[in-house]
Amino acid sequence: MRKGGIVCIILLLIVGFSITPAMGSILKADVKTEELVTIDFFDSTGPVTVKTSIDLPKSEWIALQNELKTIKKSSESIEESISSQLKIFKEYNLISDDVNYENLMNSALEKSKKVSLRGFLNRIRTTPIINNSLFSAMCAIDFALTNGTTVVLGLNTFINYIGFDIFSFHKGYAENGIDTKGITSKTTPPGDYIGFMFGFLGYWLGDSTIPGFYSNVTVAGFTIITGWLPIPLFP
Repeated sequence: MRKGGIVCIILLLIVGFSITPAMGSILKADVKTEELVTIDFFDSTGPVTVKTSIDLPKSEWIALQNELKTIKKSSESIEESISSQLKIFKEYNLISDDVNYENLMNSALEKSKKVSLRGFLNRIRTTPIINNSLFSAMCAIDFALTNGTTVVLGLNTFINYIGFDIFSFHKGYAENGIDTKGITSKTTPPGDYIGFMFGFLGYWLGDSTIPGFYSNVTVAGFTIITGWLPIPLFP
């Protein structure tokens, strides 16, 4: 009986060792590594623009985008929208706790004293406005673009001249339109747009495709000059 018992135990051990690796391989096959998305966050509030790159699981990035879109949809003013977005950025430890809309606006006003926009403003007043287009200067700006392309040029190039940073071109779908408040204030309807910003103070983030190019972007801050045209230009 003892021999039979020993043989039985040995058989059980052999069977156990053969099953365990198989079960391990099955478990490994079930665990799928989620795709990571590289997100660049730009802080354009200091002497130079600071870029922070973070890798987020794709599901978390989608959730963050949806949260920011909800803020834009539910906010009753551009001030409320930007302030709520700043809270989200703080939750991700991207900006300091003392940043608020009023501080950004005061910084933008202080820097704007270096800029003479009289000629440009006269052009805005005399330029025929195309339906759903937008041209503005020295304004708060708030928008998010999806399924498009954003090109960022001239980081730190203009800082010695006008005290602002970033020269950017944009193309994409604005689910909540483009919202500005300044010398001219306007909100465009949802749709596809091409646009640009010259000089920017604030924050924006987007998922990087290649260096300097981004697909989905969220922008909240102040710009010296901005212009947007709907796509197609003439329906």
